[in-house]
Amino acid sequence: MTNRPTAVTAIGWFWKVGGVVGMVCALPIALWGKAWLERYWSDFLLGLNPFLIFLVCFLSSLLCFLTGNALLKGQNWARPFVVAYCVVATLLGLIWYQDHPTRWINLIVNLIFTVIMWLFLYLPPVAAYFKTNKPASE
Repeated sequence: MTNRPTAVTAIGWFWKVGGVVGMVCALPIALWGKAWLERYWSDFLLGLNPFLIFLVCFLSSLLCFLTGNALLKGQNWARPFVVAYCVVATLLGLIWYQDHPTRWINLIVNLIFTVIMWLFLYLPPVAAYFKTNKPASE
């Protein structure tokens, strides 16, 4: 096993911590998000059932946590998954915030985040790390 690049460590921990925070905040967002964030939520999100909001928040946060864990373990599937997750989040934001004033802010921030993830996870040293780092078979 080779030394893990700093970019992988930082991104992996970012996704792990973000996943934990998302799982912890899923219930409060589902229960009180409409009241707290009504100004920033689109009509589509405001119309969703609180249980569905909880389910989506919790499961997507669990995916983030597991992906961060996989990045830290050097599992190559996590790199394209991170980029695909970012692209899907950007597309969903475009759909959900279609007629909302924050649509362009959401799009720009998501695009920047997607490009950053792609750039750092596909740098030559990072790609070499994932190619040479084979998890021990059990």
